[in-house]
Amino acid sequence: MLELLRLHGWNATSFQVLEPGFCYWFDGDDACVAYVDTGGAWVAAGAPIADVERLEPVARGFVEAAQNAGRRVCFFAVEKRFVQRADLETLGIGQQPVWDSDQWNEVLRSSRSLREQLRRARAKGVEVRELSGTEAVDPSSPARRSVQLLIQRWSRSRSIAPMGFLVALHPFSFAAERRYFVAEQGGQVFGFLAVAPVYGRGGWFFEDFLRDPAAPNGTIELLVHHAMQSAA
Repeated sequence: MLELLRLHGWNATSFQVLEPGFCYWFDGDDACVAYVDTGGAWVAAGAPIADVERLEPVARGFVEAAQNAGRRVCFFAVEKRFVQRADLETLGIGQQPVWDSDQWNEVLRSSRSLREQLRRARAKGVEVRELSGTEAVDPSSPARRSVQLLIQRWSRSRSIAPMGFLVALHPFSFAAERRYFVAEQGGQVFGFLAVAPVYGRGGWFFEDFLRDPAAPNGTIELLVHHAMQSAA
């Protein structure tokens, strides 16, 4: 799957199909659909992982396989590129923001409120840094342990049950492929951003934003700012 993603991972959420809980339907050795079986349907996590010219036939094959298994099919969180090629009924449920990181400084200049949030965080002594490869990959590293504690504090502050599918929290799966940024104050981690690659577009998906309930104002904005600068 990782090799296929490096070749054909175009959807913003494509990297997430490597996280736990997915089944995989392969069409030969050059195409795959990641999905979950709900009992009544196969729900695909985005468009097929395939060459753009193969999207429609792979989708058709997946639908046929599901029907043979007595299942309906839904492709969830697809983008226009797939919709324009697949002969399927569609329903728009949201819009996906995309930024050109080279234009981030212009965004910053045009937003007084964003600049103010960055000033607030810096005034409180918040600093952002990117985790090194060793820190990110090694579960026993002090940085990883600090992030795990932050995840626990963040989770306890949420009243809803843990979510799954494309909104599950698995920030360290295939850690060597990702980028990580932490916001620290006095040596303590108060914020965390996990970034997943979008290989087919040479892009990054800002996937997980975690903020300690006691984090100073502007912590998340400062994380985004540093990650945008790094992307640029």
